[in-house]
Amino acid sequence: MERLSTFIHKLPGKLSGISYFWIDTLCIPAYGKNQPELRRVAISKLRDTYANATAILVLDSWLLSSKIASRHDVDILTQIFASHWNRRLWTFQEGALAKSLYVQFADGAYDVDRGVKRLELMQDLTLEYTLKPPVFARYFSLRGFKRSARGCSMAVKLSALFAAFRHRQTSNPSDEAICLATLLELPIEEILLAPKEEKMELMWRLVTRVPRDFVFYTGDTFEQKGLRWAPRTLLRSESNYRGFEEAFAMTDMDWGDRMPWAEPTQNGLKAWLPGLIFVSIKISMAASIYLEDESGIVYRFVPTGSQREISGPRSKPESGGFCSHFYPSYGLVAFILNSEEPNMLEAGLCHQGLLVAIQKSKPEFISARKLCNGYCVRTSSDGGSGELGMLSKIEPSSRNLAGLKNPNKISSAVAARWTKRNTCWVVD
Repeated sequence: MERLSTFIHKLPGKLSGISYFWIDTLCIPAYGKNQPELRRVAISKLRDTYANATAILVLDSWLLSSKIASRHDVDILTQIFASHWNRRLWTFQEGALAKSLYVQFADGAYDVDRGVKRLELMQDLTLEYTLKPPVFARYFSLRGFKRSARGCSMAVKLSALFAAFRHRQTSNPSDEAICLATLLELPIEEILLAPKEEKMELMWRLVTRVPRDFVFYTGDTFEQKGLRWAPRTLLRSESNYRGFEEAFAMTDMDWGDRMPWAEPTQNGLKAWLPGLIFVSIKISMAASIYLEDESGIVYRFVPTGSQREISGPRSKPESGGFCSHFYPSYGLVAFILNSEEPNMLEAGLCHQGLLVAIQKSKPEFISARKLCNGYCVRTSSDGGSGELGMLSKIEPSSRNLAGLKNPNKISSAVAARWTKRNTCWVVD
């Protein structure tokens, strides 16, 4: 305690006059049967504790063994963001909610915000294109949350939290739901009282909006009806390094309420997007499917990842990957485009999306189950050269010509139709 008091009294300016301090290891009762109610009360007040503190002083054994004298700001900040403190789940709140953030080193406390400010003003081309970008990225994923989350939608906050959490870990998985609820200002008491294995599921059921890119998430999700879209964890895992590799790159908090969002419902995730609908047929193509819309434009769909089983026994896909064939029992199938404007598809460019099996179609919404993720390419329109010309020469005998405007243009193309731009999908 005396050592802690010494650290605090050596803080700069008015901070040196602070008489009282709060430390989690002393002020939060440990796990166990003793005083569970007091522990719940302490945890439920963590947000207020961190947000209302005059300053937060970080103590990390590795950083405490290092000195900052005569060191460059970029060197100090790199060490801070590489420390064990910056990789733990619980410590995100300390750094994200603090009014002022200091890190204790062997020879004094370092003001993180001022250090970054000095680095911003530094004119050095070498740093500009090497060390500055990763340092600023880690800084803004931590310190940008409190400043930018004011007035932002829950979808924007979740976007920022995913970007920050995917580099963090915890020894107690059930703590993740508690931390998320604290930062999102959800009813924390319900989650604290829930069984450990149900906390994360309950947290998702309390969320009102998520980034629309969650529709295209490919990592590990829950199996319960209505939550098959929901990530089991946002923390560091193999699942999360691949889960949003293409679809989820939004770490900028300047979206405000303009970020595309989706709404969790008891039947799945509701989102407004265009899609290409077609009838599933048994089609043998090792890597891709060709779709022709009402205007005669042909698109190539390439699946990525593994197929999801829906119901009933099915034969295994052919050995070339996911979806070398579809099954007739799927009925209507759709490719949901991760874009609000299908007409913006440019020839030759890849556009990310999701293949789904349609379960129910109503004027108000289309209910669907995920099959797999993939991307769509608008192919060139000539029949004698390029991708389409090559395809027509490869397999001229296996054409599916029903409904095609130009049956001589491409073999194995499936007739498809676009939905409205703002079609309401409920995807699970």
